[in-house]
Amino acid sequence: MITGITSFHAGHIAERLVSKGYEVHGLTRHVSNRDLDIKGVNVHLGDIRDYADIEEIIIDINPEIIIHLAAQTPVEYSFTHESEIMQTNFIGTVNVAKIARTLPYLEKFIFANSVEIYGNQNVFPITENNPINPASPYAVAKSASEIYLNYLHRGYNFPSIILRTANTYGRSKTYYFVIEHIIYEMLHGVKQIPMGVPESIRDFLYVEDEVDAYLKLITNDNPLILGETFNTGTGVGISIRDLFFKIRDKIGLECKPMWYSNSPRPYEIKSLIIDSGKLTACTGWVPKYSLDKGLDKTIDLWKRCLVLNNESP
Repeated sequence: MITGITSFHAGHIAERLVSKGYEVHGLTRHVSNRDLDIKGVNVHLGDIRDYADIEEIIIDINPEIIIHLAAQTPVEYSFTHESEIMQTNFIGTVNVAKIARTLPYLEKFIFANSVEIYGNQNVFPITENNPINPASPYAVAKSASEIYLNYLHRGYNFPSIILRTANTYGRSKTYYFVIEHIIYEMLHGVKQIPMGVPESIRDFLYVEDEVDAYLKLITNDNPLILGETFNTGTGVGISIRDLFFKIRDKIGLECKPMWYSNSPRPYEIKSLIIDSGKLTACTGWVPKYSLDKGLDKTIDLWKRCLVLNNESP
């Protein structure tokens, strides 16, 4: 069972699982304009913030593996919607995990966390041993969820696995994440593109590499991975300034960044460069896509979407 089945990552994971013969169920809250026709997936409507709303659904599915992806993910949004973020990202996780504890055949509960919980660090690349230092309401809620799941593992042998993922890209429908935002604006002919802090450094992971990480954890039978926390990332960082001009060179359109256009965060994260050696050692996972290769695929995806929508890049 995958919570948040209509999310970007969930669709890719579900597609791979269905192709491998898994019976896949998805949970999502009702939104009027959301596409629920996900090939091969049994979709159920329920809001993880409401325990009673999802209890019967999860018990009836009785899954062996739960991938918990449901969350409000835009970090910027969390600064002005703190209560909503806490209700969805923390209380929602508590609800799903509490129900999961009653399942007789549950083997793994894989929780989608984020490297955002590290905040500002002094030692790079960041390993799972770095202290967490959340710098946004989103990261606070994700940190609290991880602490709760670790408590369940220690106290009740709950089969949780934490996956702290780097900034993932490769979307073709939403464009409020930085890579997709840059590509979308450039392909739509915007000459002056609003941007944030140019000096910020991030580690970007292409979506297919993230999906591979989930598949590695799902198929790994070593019981020692239960209760563990793993990073995913490439170990290579790039500044937002260099990222902008790299994408501009690939697209070949003249435009300029308008730096510091976004409201500054009260506690800006300067650098997130991630060490995923622990996951590699335990599962054999390694990222296959360089940033250049992933950007090329993402740009091509957006161009094809424009053609399908009768728009011209």
